[in-house]
Amino acid sequence: MKKSKVWKVLVITIGFFLLISSVLTAEKITLKLNWIPGGDHCFYFVAKEMGFYKDNGLEVEIERGRGSGDTVKRVDLGTVDVGLADTGTLVVARSQGAKVKVIAMIYSDSPNGIKTYRGSGITRPKDLEGRSVGVPAGDAQRVLWPALAKANNIDMDKVTLVNINPGAKPQTLAAKRVDAVFDWIVGNLQYWETGLDKDNLVLIPWAEWGVNPYGNALMASEDTIRNRPDMLKRFLDATMKAWQWSINNPDKAVEIFTRYNPEVPPLAALVRFVNDLQDLVATDTIKRTRLGWIDQKRMQETVDNINMYFDVERKVTAEEMYTVDFIPDYKLPSLNHLPTVDELYLRWKSEQ
Repeated sequence: MKKSKVWKVLVITIGFFLLISSVLTAEKITLKLNWIPGGDHCFYFVAKEMGFYKDNGLEVEIERGRGSGDTVKRVDLGTVDVGLADTGTLVVARSQGAKVKVIAMIYSDSPNGIKTYRGSGITRPKDLEGRSVGVPAGDAQRVLWPALAKANNIDMDKVTLVNINPGAKPQTLAAKRVDAVFDWIVGNLQYWETGLDKDNLVLIPWAEWGVNPYGNALMASEDTIRNRPDMLKRFLDATMKAWQWSINNPDKAVEIFTRYNPEVPPLAALVRFVNDLQDLVATDTIKRTRLGWIDQKRMQETVDNINMYFDVERKVTAEEMYTVDFIPDYKLPSLNHLPTVDELYLRWKSEQ
């Protein structure tokens, strides 16, 4: 056999064994989301599809969520490695003994809100008295509802909370089976499709009524932070790289996401992704620092907010809530190339 052929066979053989070795040695971890996958989760699937996790020696399973409370519980128990959950829910859980910390911030402002229909007579949180509100049992807003009630002097006994499926919020509200729902103020295409378009859907952000804790964040148990710091560094490096890539390539990111989640319409995914970035992520602090950054002052405000308005079992401190040790240096790109939600609304209207 000629030397050139021998070398070719040798290179192919070595490459094959290196590939097999990388597959066999990849560290398997589970990321548990807060809810069912939506456009706000697209960059985790981008990291998986583009090989960013694989390049960092990780094989990541992305598991759908069943509410922030459940995700925090699973992370605390160690049955998942990293979780995406509401920061305020974690404050409450830590007061009850959960050993979980924030390792990167996703929403620098709270997405929590009240949604109702024009003509319902509900224009402020206090107006919920004597009304019914649809909210899933495991929803983060159900956990934090006492804080909103205390901040606005609402008699909780006068408000009827109705258990509904998270995916049924738009239809339940549009059919007026409830007077309002607790839902995020972003990503409203599903409501538009039920007839509650921008002229008929009323949004009441909790942030404007005294309750604006940090929103969704990536979390890990103290045990994982202590014993597997290198894994967390590699996970966040791949995740933030994918987030930055997705912001620069939103259409491609949505295309990847919908391949994994075909039940989500591409326009709905794009509306959610863009809305989140513009209204919840791109704060002055994030623009000045990096994607995922956790600001001590902002965390202090979050903890103070929950400690003040919620019946926590013990007062939680800001310092115990988070670590910035694993956050890589990926900057927030310019958002000027992204369409506005109003532009996407007009695109949706033109397709009807």
